[in-house]
Amino acid sequence: VLINGINYVRGRSRAADLVITTLMPFLKTPTNVAIRAMQYSPMGLAYTVVKNGLIDSKTNNGLGFDQRKFVMNLGRGLTGTGLMVAGMALASAGLIKPGREDEDDSRLSASPMIIGAEVAQTIADHADSEDGVALALDVAKAMAAASLDQLCDNSMLQGVSGIFRGYKDNAQIVTSVLEGMAENTASRLTPASIR
Repeated sequence: VLINGINYVRGRSRAADLVITTLMPFLKTPTNVAIRAMQYSPMGLAYTVVKNGLIDSKTNNGLGFDQRKFVMNLGRGLTGTGLMVAGMALASAGLIKPGREDEDDSRLSASPMIIGAEVAQTIADHADSEDGVALALDVAKAMAAASLDQLCDNSMLQGVSGIFRGYKDNAQIVTSVLEGMAENTASRLTPASIR
C-alpha cells in the first residue's frame, strides 16, 4: 500500500518523481523494513490475531486460513511485544534510556526495546495523572514517534530523516530538501566517477 501510494505520487508529477527518487532511490527496502518492524510489535500481534486468525479462518469456510503464515506472524508479534516489555522493564530500572541514539551515546539499538523505553518514560510522565485516555494517546504517540525514529535511522532513509528533523519554517524545509537532494546525488555519483 505504501509503495503504491508513493508510486502514484511519482506518476502524477515529474517534480515529485525527481524529489522522491533523489531522496529515496530505493523504495522497496525501506518499505519492507517498515513492514517487518510493524510485524515485530503489539500492532503486528493484534493484526495477526484479527486478520490472519479470525478473519481468514471465517473466509470461505476456513479455506482462507494459512496456518504457516499465522504461526510465523504470531511468533514475530510475540517476539517484538516481549522485547518491548523487556525494554519497558529495563528503562524503568534505569538500565536503558529512551530517545535518539547519538554518536557519543551507547544505547541499545533493538527497535522494540527502544520503543518500550519510550513507553516506560511516557507512563512515568503520567504517574500523577488519572486520565487514562490521555495516557493511552500519549503512549500511542510515543510508540509511533519511536517507531518512526527507528525507521528513519535506517541508512536508506537517513537523508529524508536529516532533512526534516528540526525544521519548522516552510522556507527552511524547502531549502533543506534542495540541499539534501544535491548532497544525496553527489554522494551517489562520487563512487561511480572514481572507478
